[in-house]
Amino acid sequence: DTTQSLTEALGDSAKTDAEGNQSQDEQRKKFERENPFFAVLTPPSQDQFTSQSTSPVVGYALPTDTAQVNAYLRLPEVRPLLPADVKLLWTAKPDSPDSPYLTLIAIANTRDGVAPLTGDAIVDTKQDFDPDNNQPIVSMSMNVDGAKIWRKMTGDNKGRSVAVVLDNLVYTYPTVNQEIPNGQSVISGNFTVEEAADLANVLKAGKLRAPVRIEGGEIVGPSLGVQTTERGLISFVLGFLAVVGFMVAYYRGSGVVASLALVLNLVFIVGVSAAFNIAMTLPGIAGIILSLAMAVDANVLIYERIREELEAGRSFRPAIAAGFKNALSSIIDGNVTTLITAIILTWVGQGPVRGFGVTLIIGILTSMVSAVIITRMMLDYRSSKSEKTNLSFGVAGATRFFKRSGLNLVGARKRNYALLVGLCLAVAVCIGGFGFKLGVDFLGGRQYLVEFADAPKDLDVVRADLKAAFEGNEPVVKTIGASQQLLITTAYLQEQPDADEQVETKLLAGLSVHFAAQQPTILRRTTIGPTVARDIRDSAFKAVALSLLGIFLYIFIRFRRWQFGVSAVISLAFNVLIVLGLFSLLGALNVQFSVEIDQVFIAAVLTIVGYTINDTVVVFDRIRENLDEHRSSSSLAELYRRALNDTLSRTVITATSVLLTSAIMFFIAGTVLQGFMLAIFMGIIIGTFSTLFLASPLSLDLLVRFSGLSKPKQALATS
Repeated sequence: DTTQSLTEALGDSAKTDAEGNQSQDEQRKKFERENPFFAVLTPPSQDQFTSQSTSPVVGYALPTDTAQVNAYLRLPEVRPLLPADVKLLWTAKPDSPDSPYLTLIAIANTRDGVAPLTGDAIVDTKQDFDPDNNQPIVSMSMNVDGAKIWRKMTGDNKGRSVAVVLDNLVYTYPTVNQEIPNGQSVISGNFTVEEAADLANVLKAGKLRAPVRIEGGEIVGPSLGVQTTERGLISFVLGFLAVVGFMVAYYRGSGVVASLALVLNLVFIVGVSAAFNIAMTLPGIAGIILSLAMAVDANVLIYERIREELEAGRSFRPAIAAGFKNALSSIIDGNVTTLITAIILTWVGQGPVRGFGVTLIIGILTSMVSAVIITRMMLDYRSSKSEKTNLSFGVAGATRFFKRSGLNLVGARKRNYALLVGLCLAVAVCIGGFGFKLGVDFLGGRQYLVEFADAPKDLDVVRADLKAAFEGNEPVVKTIGASQQLLITTAYLQEQPDADEQVETKLLAGLSVHFAAQQPTILRRTTIGPTVARDIRDSAFKAVALSLLGIFLYIFIRFRRWQFGVSAVISLAFNVLIVLGLFSLLGALNVQFSVEIDQVFIAAVLTIVGYTINDTVVVFDRIRENLDEHRSSSSLAELYRRALNDTLSRTVITATSVLLTSAIMFFIAGTVLQGFMLAIFMGIIIGTFSTLFLASPLSLDLLVRFSGLSKPKQALATS
């Protein structure tokens, strides 16, 4: 009744003017002149006044007009018209995906301003499906006290609406159909799965004691654009097929087995991600790439060990058993160190860092299953058919090359140190001289909501035109709401707060290069700050620091020598520093793709860290094995040299497989992904070299210098 009287009071003049005999256009203009309030707020229809008297809807307005509506409602002349027991709140988003309007809702206001039932009463919520029509719904359960209040509320308000409010925004206002006695409720409506999941999260967030301040929010489409997303998917599939082809070409029959295990591993990752509603973002793609790299590495480790056993004269079945046994230690060590990193990233990180960590945890677990269990089952099945096998475990020419390479990376380590130190100094000079091109995430900037008469077909063209207009500054372009609206964020002239007009002129000039016919119009201008990005950046630094500490402690415990942990951490720092220097240089050269330091770059760096530590630990594991098996050898340096050569084939094969995926995605996926893939590509190359030329030789020197070790019999004991 209160809502009906309110809408009738506000709508009297609207109904009176609607009875005129002028043309529709003249009537509208006259109406807006005489009723400026209803020029920005559309009242409910005549049917809603009569047949839906219990509807809480007061009116509808565009998001850009809500501030003006609020200003009118605060006028001294308007306030007396509003009942004291009514509170007006806007919906968080349009009621329908096809509507651009927000809805103004009237809700009952209590004396103390506190809702009769708060989020503290909610025990759990989840997105579910209606068993009758399979439509998405939200299931909600309450504690005992909440169930009592809910029973009274629903019993007293049959046929009325109940609003779900978070931070003064109405997320839904379903109609009460019947009294709910036990606190078990279902909210139904024309939901999509995503909308139902969002509502469930909102209800869960209502349990938070701390108030939430939302600085801005939008319903946005894919930030990469549909075309870039499709190209990214195509390039990833092609890269994966290239890895499969490489494994088959190198290992022949056994490569087919490994490829089947890789395909199953990818299916497991996607399936688990879908089951837990994990969004597939750039950090997620990075986590999948690293997971597949580790799965490839596990298969390579196993195959190289089996090949060694076959060359030593073992028959097929014993060689398989020995190969898996000898490779298991390296596989476990490599996966555990990366798993430690992933857990810490998930625990401490925010945003893309946490997304990367979650995907990586899934990938590590599935890669262990695919490599250790599925590959073993297929090879055991093959060996059960015959003791003799025609399976190949490596191209003969390549295996002979690696076996006879005789590289003495240990002997040349002092010269290599000098080169690496010189490279670090050059990178430091480069970073100091050129700095970095920081993305909007870390700088803040200006944000524009731009509407077109027709949806732009190619967002890459929009980005390229705007980048040129903004003098090389890469904008972030997203679809928002309707496909003909774009949300454009730029850090161009961010340091000049009085340059708004200049930036807008550049924006419209850039949009008019190829889209002048679509009549680009700026609907809203916003200044954004880097507060959230700083939180994500700081959490990323904290997560990486804790990950390095966790890696050091694991290696120290596992290898019984701190020298291995220190050399691994130094190697990781070297890799990240070189990639930073490379991006600083490319930023100064104004390359055509994005080399900004942003959240995407953080995901790439985390991938590099994960790959490098896995690569390094595998080599360390072979060094430890050689130390245990050949204690009577004359030189610790000789055992290091032998260990590096024994693992050289595995190092090169694993790196090649990851580089194939990265290279294909770099050239095909589009400009948005090129900087991301370049960072991973260069990180894999640098990580491989640092394992061979820095981490391993440095651990040798640290052992000799600080432990007085020069003979294997003095070295570490088996952990």
